[in-house]
Formats: sequence, structure tokens, C-alpha cells
Amino acid sequence: MGRQLFRCRHCKKVGTKRTEEQRYCRRHDCQKARKNAWRREKYQVDPDYRANQRASTKTWLASQGGSGAYHRGYRSRCKQRPREGGHHDDRARDDDLTAERAQEPMAGASANSDAKPGESHVISGRYALVAYDGANSDAILVELFVISKG
Repeated sequence: MGRQLFRCRHCKKVGTKRTEEQRYCRRHDCQKARKNAWRREKYQVDPDYRANQRASTKTWLASQGGSGAYHRGYRSRCKQRPREGGHHDDRARDDDLTAERAQEPMAGASANSDAKPGESHVISGRYALVAYDGANSDAILVELFVISKG
């Protein structure tokens, strides 16, 4: 086999094939996607695999005390650890933090404690607001203007 290029089915980057049937590159996320695609396909077409997966899930759930017990424990664990960008319900923790902040005296109107009163570091101009987590590639164009206190 000569040097053949291919486009990864997951990340869409171009790479060099190592085997004739290669469809995914070696990046961790791409390999994870490849394995998940294989599992989905196998689950659809192989009744033995599907039966084994269901039996395995049933055994695991029984070892956890059932579905309800597992989900109660999951919610409890999520409330105990700090939020790491996940989808955990942190309303109780957020309420506690809000109450703590309400007790603190205001240091000033500036969000930056190093800033001198009346000094602004905002520069007038056009800026693109882009989602920081990369979930959405759309950007919003905004225009900022500094308004003096005069």
C-alpha cells in the first residue's frame, strides 16, 4: 500500500492511512467515536451481543441497589463536588455562595480590585463574542463604546 490520504470520519482532519480500511485517525476522541460507532452497529445487528449487554446492565444495576438507588447516589455525589462545567444541579451550593456574598461589604464598583477608581481599560471597538466551550461555532458581533462620566 502506497501513501494514501483519508479524512477522519470524526474530526474531519486529513491523515495518512496505516491500513486499507482505516476510517478514523489515532486521536483519542476519534478512537472513542470509532468504538462507540462499532458498539451501536453491533447492538443493532447481533442479537447475542444485545442480550449480553442487557444482562450485563441488569446485573450491574442490581449490584447498585437498583436504578432509583443509583440515581439518588449520583445526585448526592454531584451536590458534594464542585462544579466542573458539567450538568450537575448546584442550585443549593449556588444559593449558599450568594448568601455568603451578600454578607461581604462591597469593595467598590469595579470588578477588578487592582483598577484605580475612574480608570477604564475598555477600548472602544468591535468584538466577536464566541462560546468559550466550543459547543457552538456561531459568533455574535458586538460593538463597545466607552461613555465618559462627563
